[in-house]
Amino acid sequence: MAKIQLNGKSIKINRNSCIKDLIKKFKLKENKIAIELNGVILPKKILFYQKN
Repeated sequence: MAKIQLNGKSIKINRNSCIKDLIKKFKLKENKIAIELNGVILPKKILFYQKN
């Protein structure tokens, strides 16, 4: 398990969860989110990049 902050609440998630899984699980809108890692907001192009 891992802990994240979601809208100010501490949430436990599976360590294998990806951003897209969490967006779907918590019914978030991709255009309305920001992901912060160690105090830095990550660009969306990194978050939703998919290798083909």
